[in-house]
Amino acid sequence: MQTTATPSDCNARPPSGGGFGSAFANRGLPQDVADLLLASLAPSTQKQYTSAIAQWIRYCERRNIQVPTEGTPREVLLFLADLYNSGASYGTLNTA
Repeated sequence: MQTTATPSDCNARPPSGGGFGSAFANRGLPQDVADLLLASLAPSTQKQYTSAIAQWIRYCERRNIQVPTEGTPREVLLFLADLYNSGASYGTLNTA
């Protein structure tokens, strides 16, 4: 069973594969808009984004950030620094 992160649930897991549609719907986008956005993402891109989203959600859980979709610029920068300090390359940071 897959769940999608919602603004009120930091413990949710990121979507995988076609689950991006649910993420778009949870943000209030009409289905035709979600379909258009999905069509623009290659499967490999969706996979790459899913990995970065999973890392962000785990970071939120460790830091008690309750609303991962509304992280402040400071929180995002601290997340990227944490990834780098954990051994991530600059290339990895560019996709996170």
